[in-house]
Amino acid sequence: MQTKATYTNATWDFVVETVNGINDIWKMNSCTNNGYPVFSWQALNPASESYNSISTCSSVTINGNTYNSSQIVIDTLVGQAASGCDSIVTTYLYILIPITQFTEV
Repeated sequence: MQTKATYTNATWDFVVETVNGINDIWKMNSCTNNGYPVFSWQALNPASESYNSISTCSSVTINGNTYNSSQIVIDTLVGQAASGCDSIVTTYLYILIPITQFTEV
């Protein structure tokens, strides 16, 4: 039962298929959840989350790309996991501009 066809034949609506609708309710990845479907909004491996802080005043380089404004950066690292599966890295990037205050004397 770990093949997408088993579920799409039963009219389950998966991400990236439109035969059973476009609501994208389910997703399936052989590297997570033992290959069984999960909800498309469901975190597949919340234990792998980590939080890091980088101090910078102007920009930061992530996976070869330089950013100089606050934004959400999503990278897909193809085949980089120990199992050979893809990894998706979401970075919530906050660039804080230092405030300089001058006082006249």
